[in-house]
Amino acid sequence: EIVSTVMHILRRRLAYGDVGEEQAGIVLHPAQQELHRKIVELISDTVIGSRNNSGLLLGARGTGKTLVLERALQAVHAKHPDKLMVVRLSGIVHTDDMQALRGSAMQLCKQQKISYSKTASYEENMTFLHEMLRECARSMRSVVFVLDEFHLFTARAKQAFLYTILNAMHSTQVQAVVLGLSPEMNAASMLEKRVLS
Repeated sequence: EIVSTVMHILRRRLAYGDVGEEQAGIVLHPAQQELHRKIVELISDTVIGSRNNSGLLLGARGTGKTLVLERALQAVHAKHPDKLMVVRLSGIVHTDDMQALRGSAMQLCKQQKISYSKTASYEENMTFLHEMLRECARSMRSVVFVLDEFHLFTARAKQAFLYTILNAMHSTQVQAVVLGLSPEMNAASMLEKRVLS
């Protein structure tokens, strides 16, 4: 039973970036507080101003990237509880583009309280994701994609998943933020030109 509980906690942290209650009392140092403020501004700009945004949080493991991001998400959610949906993906858990698309679709379905088709193809999941992003924007809800271990998403051939979500953000019918977390300081340089544009 203890092993099962530990495995559940580890899976949750890997898949969803759950920082847990044990870190709730940690005080952010000034640099983290400034980063927190900037992330809150970035997400709020999407939620309130309907502008799509993206960003990378880069730094060594254990420097508090996930903690700062989760607190920023909590702060925005507290101000706008019905306007924010979060999709958490990990490059370790979602090891290919199909798994990333499925993970995104499953989390959005769960938050919207609709059923998810486990047999959906790559194209069906991609179409669903685009439609869901447009529907969320119509209902004045913003979607935040949190991509932990971002550098692993850039290591994939064609970077199709990254291209799909970042390309969707060019539409005025979408309200989304993509935030990548990585210990690799050169993660941005790993993006293909078509993904950067």
